[in-house]
Amino acid sequence: MNPRSLPPVSTFASAGAHEARQRVLHLYRRVVRAMPGILNGYDISDMSTPQAVKNVGTRFRRFRDVDDINMIDMLRCKAEMELHETLLGFKTRSHVLKALEPWRDTKIAVPASLVQSSRHVSPFLQKFYYGEAVTPKEP
Repeated sequence: MNPRSLPPVSTFASAGAHEARQRVLHLYRRVVRAMPGILNGYDISDMSTPQAVKNVGTRFRRFRDVDDINMIDMLRCKAEMELHETLLGFKTRSHVLKALEPWRDTKIAVPASLVQSSRHVSPFLQKFYYGEAVTPKEP
């Protein structure tokens, strides 16, 4: 892939919700158009293009309910950088496969050694080990 043929990563802030939505849709279309080249370039034959597009769409839809324009811009910028790095070949095949696997919200299995020694662990670390959200206490 010729780096000069890629558009630069846009870090501009969106003026409003409509503009942010248009930029995200434009990015999604770019990802869909680039998917056959990504699958061929990284020699991923065990996943079809429609399946990869479906998995990417699931990742985009996961953040559908984000309303903060700054957060939308930050997520879009990160996704653009991921696409840019992928197209330039900065990633390995395993990175791309990890990004294209179906999105699952699953808890990580906690090793038994951590569960057994939990009587000596603070509640913060217990929640951290189980992947639960820990919110700071207000002063």
